[in-house]
Amino acid sequence: TKANVRTTQAARTSLAQALKVSFTGGTVMGLGVAGLAVLGLSTLFIIWDRMFGTFAAENDEEVIRYGIVRQLGTFNLLYSVFHEWIAIAKDVWSAPWRYKLGYLWRPPGWSHDGSRDTSDSIKARWNERQQKAVTPAE
Repeated sequence: TKANVRTTQAARTSLAQALKVSFTGGTVMGLGVAGLAVLGLSTLFIIWDRMFGTFAAENDEEVIRYGIVRQLGTFNLLYSVFHEWIAIAKDVWSAPWRYKLGYLWRPPGWSHDGSRDTSDSIKARWNERQQKAVTPAE
């Protein structure tokens, strides 16, 4: 690329100048690659939604609530980012062989022994609480 040629020319003058040129050239290329990756993933998700019928239109009456199911117990940034992946890896490692792929392909919260709540059961319980809150006690 042109950035490689500019870096080579700058290296003839000094190492500091070569590093400066290479980082700025790499930044532009890196952002271009990241932009293409985001475009590719968004296209993949659109196709996925159409193929498997997972697309759901927004419901204006439903109030959006953000949050997590349980507290993490730490402020460690790396753990907060990767804790779900760590939990999945532990589940796959400890599961019997015939259930290992289930942890990767089944719905969130699935377990081979049924000991955990799935996202559907958590949502159903939350909906029940919301219905009780809206319905006046008699």
